[in-house]
Amino acid sequence: MEVYIGIRELNEFVLKSGSLESSFGGINRRLEGTLVHKRLQKEAGRNYHPEQTLRTDIEHNGITYHLSGRCDGVIYEDGEVVIDEIKTVSVPLLFIDEDTYPAHWGQAVFYAWIIAGQQDLDSVTIQLTYYNVDTDQVKFIRKEYSYGQLAERVGQILSLYERWALMAQRHSEDRNACLKEMKFPFEDYRNGQKELSAAVYRTIRDSDRLFACAPTGIGKTMAALFPTLKSFDNLGTEKVFYLTAKTMTSLQAASSVRRLYERDPELKLKTIVITAKDKACFLDERNCSPRACLYSDGYFDRINDVVYEALQKYSFFDPELIYRIARENSVCPYELSLDLSVWCDVIICDYNYLFDPQARLQRFFPDEKQAYVFLVDEAHNLPDRVRDMYSRDLSLRGFRAVRKKFTGRDRKLVRALNRAAKSFSELLETLEEEGVEEKVYAGGYSLAEPRLRLFMKECSDFFERHRSEETDPDLLQLYFDTSFFLYVYNLFDERYAAVATRNGSNVTLRLFCIDPSGHIDSALEKGEASILFSATLTPVDYYINQTGGKGRYVSIPSPFPQDNLCLLTARYIDTSYTRRQSSVQLICSAVRKLYKARKGNYIIYFPSYRYMNMCADEYRCLYPEDELTVQESDMDEPSKQQFLSAFEVKDDILAFCILGGIFGEGIDLTGDRLTGAGIVSVGLPQVNTYSNLLIDYYDSVGLDGFKYAYQYPGMNKVMQAVGRIIRTETDRGAALLMDRRFSSGNYLKNMPVHWNHLISIGDPGDLDDILADFWKKS
Repeated sequence: MEVYIGIRELNEFVLKSGSLESSFGGINRRLEGTLVHKRLQKEAGRNYHPEQTLRTDIEHNGITYHLSGRCDGVIYEDGEVVIDEIKTVSVPLLFIDEDTYPAHWGQAVFYAWIIAGQQDLDSVTIQLTYYNVDTDQVKFIRKEYSYGQLAERVGQILSLYERWALMAQRHSEDRNACLKEMKFPFEDYRNGQKELSAAVYRTIRDSDRLFACAPTGIGKTMAALFPTLKSFDNLGTEKVFYLTAKTMTSLQAASSVRRLYERDPELKLKTIVITAKDKACFLDERNCSPRACLYSDGYFDRINDVVYEALQKYSFFDPELIYRIARENSVCPYELSLDLSVWCDVIICDYNYLFDPQARLQRFFPDEKQAYVFLVDEAHNLPDRVRDMYSRDLSLRGFRAVRKKFTGRDRKLVRALNRAAKSFSELLETLEEEGVEEKVYAGGYSLAEPRLRLFMKECSDFFERHRSEETDPDLLQLYFDTSFFLYVYNLFDERYAAVATRNGSNVTLRLFCIDPSGHIDSALEKGEASILFSATLTPVDYYINQTGGKGRYVSIPSPFPQDNLCLLTARYIDTSYTRRQSSVQLICSAVRKLYKARKGNYIIYFPSYRYMNMCADEYRCLYPEDELTVQESDMDEPSKQQFLSAFEVKDDILAFCILGGIFGEGIDLTGDRLTGAGIVSVGLPQVNTYSNLLIDYYDSVGLDGFKYAYQYPGMNKVMQAVGRIIRTETDRGAALLMDRRFSSGNYLKNMPVHWNHLISIGDPGDLDDILADFWKKS
């Protein structure tokens, strides 16, 4: 039996103990660790040999372990060999001694044992270097080990891991044998499904990246998932991450996997659905301190037994099951889901667990590439999502508000808050002197970074001094906001811009990620292959450039009869910003014609709440007999579900919604639940500083800035909205595009092939006749 495992992973797994803690320095340690390592290694001098990759094989109790890791440094000084392991922390260094972190010593012991064996050394010294990211202080702890001591400790740690190795090996063999015999869960492939599956399999085989544009309704999820599962046995895949942008998509993915279990109840496949941390928490307000949460107290002392037992009983871990296991064993449900995921084959989760440096599942994504396959659903959402993940802002108001709360309570903290606020006060004065509300610093703003780092240090010290007290949520949030702001600040290059915005006595500085492609590419490179799929990856060059500039492409034709969709554009309606007021009556009249042509449910999509409400007011005046439903801003999940459930029981809904909003994509209204849709405008994002920064940037790199900033994102929203209508082979419906620009060449050439039957209407009177003719054929 053979086991491949990383040395750090092994030690952190078997040697963990104690309670979960609110990790005030966790973000800093994670995001700044690499920079800290490089700095300390450089300062160590000529005798320091950094980043030593180590590999060895060892047979223990009949199991051959293939161990790998990267030692931070080896020091050769005065005939002594010292193994250095660097750890970044935020707790005061005086609280750290040689017994504080057993896993750190365990990791270093393995490195020392390998080096001693390779160099035939009788003894080796281990040095743990602790660096406090907030105070810039360093502490060294050294301990000498004989080779015999090292070998004994290595054997002890491997023995602790043995039951897990045996379990994983048995599962891998059973899973691969089962997947090898697994049949496609439907009697037949839908049109286009087999072609997409073949493209997915070839991409995994070739360790490549695939962009798959496949119309809604062909079964993209199963077409991507089935060949990926087949690659476990045939191609050596170890884990699949099914990454989604929305909860609804996650539920659909989970439903597809469940179908495999329903077809074969003995399927040896472990699947988990991970939900957001706040949604998973049992408490009304999340507080991970063991003093506030019994599910955090002593978590690591009992979690391994809980996980082991759960894996013996269950194969599909959905949120409901995870909550039940967590309740029964008094452990944190969110952390339980992460610990279970290590042993699962399919992980269904949000984009941020791979792409967001604050939320990324660090246990899965070391620096080296892993035998993972990433399935990225609704991939048209990815560039904007990652752009947001790597953009951050801070404001003067935030520092002032927290300072007010702590004035008279802690002088050191208030002093640090004053200094941080001063940086923003100076920026505010600059804007006021120049008489501008907003200013772009394309090359970056020379912020007084030491002042923010001083705040981080004093804030961390404050948390330590008041460990027994309830943490102030505003201070904690400001700490985290500042931490990630500084991280992004250190990433600043030509792909970023700093935007200062003045609003009365407040000023906000936003570090805006213009081009997220490098971040996306880096994340996708952590796996062996990536499949990015959506119904609206058009034009494909745009999406390839936005995600790293590499990969193959497949476009699957629509499997549904083109005649099932009546696709019209009203070129007599001008919705450009300056003509919106005059377009309202024409829009209302066109919507009424669409709604009355055939009884059913209709959604009309608008580019903004203001425009939507203008038209809603006019529609109610013109046609008071029609019941109109209008989407509200900031709808919560129950309100959203209530809105959608109405489509299940009613057949005369007329709803006004936001284009690109929560009802513009990711909803599945099959059959008679949605009869038609109207799209008002070409969906261009609002003209603002950030969109104009995109124009300037993409123009500067030889691309069409206007298309990248406005036209392509807008058209994607339109295609998504139209895609709500035809969901199955038997669906029929009508789509009315209301804007003269849809008839122009710039838009016609970027429409999908299955839209080539678009009818352009120049006379409002023709709309009734064309719709009537279409519905007569049904």
